[in-house]
Amino acid sequence: STTSGCTSLFYRAGQSHTSSTAPWIMATYSIPANARYVVFTSIKGSSYRGDVSVDTISITSGNAPPPPGPGPVFSCSFTTGINTATWCSMTHTNNWRDNSGATGSTATGPTAGQGRGSDRYAYTEVSGGATTSPSLLATPAFSLTGSATL
Repeated sequence: STTSGCTSLFYRAGQSHTSSTAPWIMATYSIPANARYVVFTSIKGSSYRGDVSVDTISITSGNAPPPPGPGPVFSCSFTTGINTATWCSMTHTNNWRDNSGATGSTATGPTAGQGRGSDRYAYTEVSGGATTSPSLLATPAFSLTGSATL
């Protein structure tokens, strides 16, 4: 679907994990050649259990699985943290935060990044008066010469 000039590549609603210690889900999506950036959008629901977490984003030229050859078009593992000016040059609004352990609310979100230990990740915190406006996390603009994989 297309909304405000953006094409939705993926949509997920409802609980994805049964516990905060469940392993991270790896997802792969095709990106059309005319794409210029990727935006992750989190919309707060009616429950405090609506946190969204993202770790290790990689955009590579071609179709999945990533082909051998030149490095990724864009890559971010969130190791520098959201509070630094160089957080993979990504922009964010509203409720996006970074963390290296469990989220601040009990029984929501992961207990660590996908690499476990001190590995960092980005997440939206929806409890404690979080805004109901969509929270956006966007890659910097990029240029593709053909299709790509996220």
